[in-house]
Amino acid sequence: MKSSHAILLIPFLLCCHFIHAQVDSNSTKFFHKIKLSISGGIAFPVGKFSTFEIEDSTKYTENIAGIAGQGYNAKLQAVYQFSKSFGVNMMVYTSVNKGKAVDEDDLFYDPQPYSHGLGGGSVRTSYTYATEDWHTSSILAGIVIIASKDNPIISFRINGGVQKVQSPESQLSVSGYIWQLSWPGEHPYQTHEIQPSMTSTHFVINLGSDIEFLVAKNWNVIGSIDYIISRASFSGQSSYTGFYTTDSGQYYYENSGTTSFEKNISLINVNLGISYAFK
Repeated sequence: MKSSHAILLIPFLLCCHFIHAQVDSNSTKFFHKIKLSISGGIAFPVGKFSTFEIEDSTKYTENIAGIAGQGYNAKLQAVYQFSKSFGVNMMVYTSVNKGKAVDEDDLFYDPQPYSHGLGGGSVRTSYTYATEDWHTSSILAGIVIIASKDNPIISFRINGGVQKVQSPESQLSVSGYIWQLSWPGEHPYQTHEIQPSMTSTHFVINLGSDIEFLVAKNWNVIGSIDYIISRASFSGQSSYTGFYTTDSGQYYYENSGTTSFEKNISLINVNLGISYAFK
């Protein structure tokens, strides 16, 4: 977990401690409790985060970022429970989801496969594809509703905050040949595209639930499930190198272009950890 996010919990805890002390010194009729928990577990991508999105069916695909696969996450959470049924919380989490290869039909999507001229064209004979992992981190705050106050303690959370998503660097190499009716033989070509890792910072919503079992004084084992959803926008400069051959000879090229795309970021995180209550 990134230390900068964890550090942001310190002011929240100090504020809760101050309120806790003030309430404790003025009255004993209020319920007050501060909890700190740390947990880790599996990060399941759901919805369009686990698929490759073709944004516009009338255009060729620009984005080649890999699909998000199953990964892992870590979470740090602080809760100030100001009554028996309600509280506020702040949490930070980070997750890593393995990048998976894009299906060939999506990677080489052609919006008009039957509209090309009959006098020539290109034929893809082979390709290689590689992609890295998706990285996600968030800081959120919201309300906590305690549904069960006995052992186990069951609570529900609604949070909003800021999320940072880093898309994977992806590389695509294609080999094939170009042909025209007026050319004798086949003319080879090769392309190599590198789409860099891009970063998006945006609003995120989290719906979650915790279940805690008391195992020792003030110490609980905590299990949690979180549904995290957001919409990310990415933009960066992709690089293109390669060569192509015509009747006049072989030509090499090297250039770059802007790649922009949007992505639904949806995760279900299932965690197990420990919590400590400061009473």
